[in-house]
Amino acid sequence: MDTGEELAILKHIIGLGSQLDQVVLVYCLNDISDIMPEWNDIVARIYDDRLKQNWLVRNSYFANTVYYRLKARRDPDIANYYQFQLPAYRGPLWEQQKNRLRTLRSLVKANGGNLLVVTFPFLHASLDDSYPYRFAHRQLEEFWRELDVPHLDLLPVYQGLPPRELVVNQFDPHPSEFAHELAADAIQKFLDENLRS
Repeated sequence: MDTGEELAILKHIIGLGSQLDQVVLVYCLNDISDIMPEWNDIVARIYDDRLKQNWLVRNSYFANTVYYRLKARRDPDIANYYQFQLPAYRGPLWEQQKNRLRTLRSLVKANGGNLLVVTFPFLHASLDDSYPYRFAHRQLEEFWRELDVPHLDLLPVYQGLPPRELVVNQFDPHPSEFAHELAADAIQKFLDENLRS
């Protein structure tokens, strides 16, 4: 989910009369994507393409997997996904994202909750000094500090580890079992330190 979907779900839960206590937002750097006009166009094109697939690609897991792996390498919108996200953390989109995150925090607080935030880095690339999103992590840290919201950035937890150990595989950049274990340990300590009683 992106920030827009998270806000909608939070409003829905509150609208149902649910009470809030401890709310942990797990923030991924691509949670800003939904306010990027060009990303919405790309997603629409990708889904439109999916409707035009032949029977074999639609009904065979193997053919579907091969098709999308080849597409990911050849389609510049997919191949450049991470670079595409960089500009969102600069200028008006970042200001818009901060406003949405402020709204989320205000909703939690106004409804009796306590917000905590955990930020995941993109794990597909080396998390060393060349990691291009380091500035976004600093911005998020500063933003949450200004709002007095406890924030755990997982970048230092993963820094220095090879990407191949942190992702599912070369085609799936989601966190591996090992990466989830590291995150779980760090998050547990963070929660122990910050959950109010």
